[in-house]
Amino acid sequence: MKRRIFSLAAGLLLVLSACAPAAPQSSQELIYPTSHPSSTPSPTESQSPQPTPGVSAAPTPTESQAAQAEAPVWGVQESQCSQNDDEDTDVLLVQGKFSLPLIENAEGVPAYEAINQWYLDLSAGLRSDTLANAGQADADYALSKSMGYAFTYYTDEESYEITHQTSQMVSILRTHYGHTGGTYPTLLYMADHFDLTTGEVLTFDDLFTDPDAAAAIALQEVLRQAAQGDANGTTYDAALAESLFKRENFYLTADAVVFFYQPQDLAPNAAGAPTFAVPRSLFGDLLADWA
Repeated sequence: MKRRIFSLAAGLLLVLSACAPAAPQSSQELIYPTSHPSSTPSPTESQSPQPTPGVSAAPTPTESQAAQAEAPVWGVQESQCSQNDDEDTDVLLVQGKFSLPLIENAEGVPAYEAINQWYLDLSAGLRSDTLANAGQADADYALSKSMGYAFTYYTDEESYEITHQTSQMVSILRTHYGHTGGTYPTLLYMADHFDLTTGEVLTFDDLFTDPDAAAAIALQEVLRQAAQGDANGTTYDAALAESLFKRENFYLTADAVVFFYQPQDLAPNAAGAPTFAVPRSLFGDLLADWA
């Protein structure tokens, strides 16, 4: 079966009920807001990142801006969508379930409202992309029906984890799982970083006084760890690790800047996603003190 190609488009209008043209039958639902812990549940046998919405430069946060609002209270906004076959209406073709961050005390705080809207737009794009695969899923179902073998509906799921937060910024890791009937599901990771005083997306370059120098330090440490091997004794090809290194594939923790690769980048899919935690101390004063 053909594997899906992700092409997520943020910024689509939210649709709270039926969202597809005529048949096949489809539905979308947005549950907003809902209070849940901000943790990432393990991907289930029914979830697939996509490009994130456009990144814009953010001004350096200031203490006065950060003091204007209480610390964000994190919950989750959940949405889902599905589409059934137009003839065999009990046959599910595609299903999406998405859990994304929500700041519950955002009202009246422009920065928090902007972050919530960013994720609402992302959620709409995720649902749209899931439903866009209904045609291919329908063709796969017709083929499986004619050949007498079981059909597995296409699934997409997304969850998140807040990995680090200060009074001025937050770092969030998203996990996206998808399965389109192939041998292996697709598991991808994406990281989002926001300025809590303005609501703007932050990039690697925004967080370091000399981004190129910081990226060079990070790559050197990643390659050292790759050659040394991880906790399981798995080592990685240095040339491949260097060629596939992306400075934007990172998230922050209290102790480190963690760089990640996608599953299958450096090792077989079963090995998972290789991660390399670069201690903050290696960056010296290159890392912004508010991060």
